This record gives sequence, C-alpha cells and structure tokens, in this order.
Amino acid sequence: THVERDASRNNHYKRRLKKYQISADQHENLLNSQNYKCLICEEAIDISSHIDHCHKTLRVRGILCYKCNLGLGFFRDNEMFLKNAIKYLNLPEISDTLS
Repeated sequence: THVERDASRNNHYKRRLKKYQISADQHENLLNSQNYKCLICEEAIDISSHIDHCHKTLRVRGILCYKCNLGLGFFRDNEMFLKNAIKYLNLPEISDTLS
C-alpha cells in the first residue's frame, strides 16, 4: 500500500543517514549547497539520491544521481581508471576501418 511504501522509504532514508553519520539537516544542507544537482552530471537530484562517500574512510563527499554513483562504483573510485576512460573516449572511432 501507499502508507507501507512511504514507511519503507522513510526507514531506508534514516538508515542511510545513520550509516554515513549525518543528520537530516546536514543532508538537506548538502542538497542545497549543490543546488539539488548531481556533482558530476548536474542532473536534478532529491533526497532519494545517493550519498557518495569514500570507501576507505566512509566520509561523505556529496550527493550524486544513481547513474553517476553507479559509474564511480564500477570504476572502483580509481582515479587512474577514470583518466584512462577519458582517454579512451577521446580515441578516434575505428568502426569504419574494421570492414
């Protein structure tokens, strides 16, 4: 039901705040400081967006959209992998030469 779904979302929100040791006010301040935009792609975000953190220290870095948070996770927060991905994106396309 609608009430159960809202309660589940609220519990999930509270667990995330507790996990990263931030208050609801601190979370709201982060969103405000980011103008409710993902710090990577600048898409609109809200309180359901992902709290990004350093996996070594668990300290919060900011709030990201789902896709950007997932992307960082797939790159294992490794700066070299991300730099190599940027280099790769700038390579010339080779599909025409494969025929």
